[in-house]
Amino acid sequence: MMVLSVIFIVTGVAAFFGRRFALWLALLLFPVGAAEALSALSYSVTVSGWYSNNAVALFNTSLILYVAGLVISLVLIIDKRSQLK
Repeated sequence: MMVLSVIFIVTGVAAFFGRRFALWLALLLFPVGAAEALSALSYSVTVSGWYSNNAVALFNTSLILYVAGLVISLVLIIDKRSQLK
């Protein structure tokens, strides 16, 4: 998990500086990140439900927002692929 987080940070920094390999890293990491978040959400919902208390509801909401952020960032980096060096 820590290695994956570091690679996500490197991808973000590379995209910020307009590097071409950020596109490839984003394309490779998107399925891994989405599968990780969706499996955590599935486990959380199976074990404790959608809204058993405020902490669980906040955790489930954060996972959904994380996947939405992944999709949005992937679309944005694909859109800017012609501007990457």
